[in-house]
Amino acid sequence: MMDNLVVIIIGINEAAQTATEYLLEKQAVIYGYLSEKENPEVSEILDIPVLGFYEDKTYLELLKKPDIQYFIAVKDASKRLEVSQKIFKSCKKHPISVIHPTSYIAKSASLANGVMIGPFCSISENVSIEADTFIGSHVSIGANTQINRSCDIQSGVIIGQNVVMDKNVYIGYNATIHQGLKMEEGVVVMSGSVVLQSVKKGNSVMGNPAQILKN
Repeated sequence: MMDNLVVIIIGINEAAQTATEYLLEKQAVIYGYLSEKENPEVSEILDIPVLGFYEDKTYLELLKKPDIQYFIAVKDASKRLEVSQKIFKSCKKHPISVIHPTSYIAKSASLANGVMIGPFCSISENVSIEADTFIGSHVSIGANTQINRSCDIQSGVIIGQNVVMDKNVYIGYNATIHQGLKMEEGVVVMSGSVVLQSVKKGNSVMGNPAQILKN
């Protein structure tokens, strides 16, 4: 239950709709949406109004109010980080996290602000997930894994124990990351890949076993 929680969602794409659905299941109130760009192309989502551009002073002042929370549902990870930094600088308040009620989060797991976790996920003991990370549905994350800021983990992913994932890592649908590996900053793991070795910064991998994609 999230009684009396009033939320403004930053973003007007499918991620915003997904976050809305999760929050409504927990009986939160969605005040409205703010676009990450001026002159938004839609006027409402799920019959809830798009208020305007998040950088307008009126809305930045609104976000400062103690009775209004916000969640950043910007899909692009680098843009999400940029928006997060701008809003925090203005209102000195962190975004909430949005976690589907069907997901299991171990008591010893640590989740930062602005994380979204979809249905039927399992987050094991001593997992650490940093801010602005999106996790899809049916994701399993093994114990003692560290996930840095602004990562995107799509649905059906399996991550083993003791994995370290630097910021802005993307893991595609149904991929598997074996235990004890490190995914450095900006790594992309293509859908369905099985990763058996650590991957260096900025590389993309694909296949079973996963191999580095050449430019």
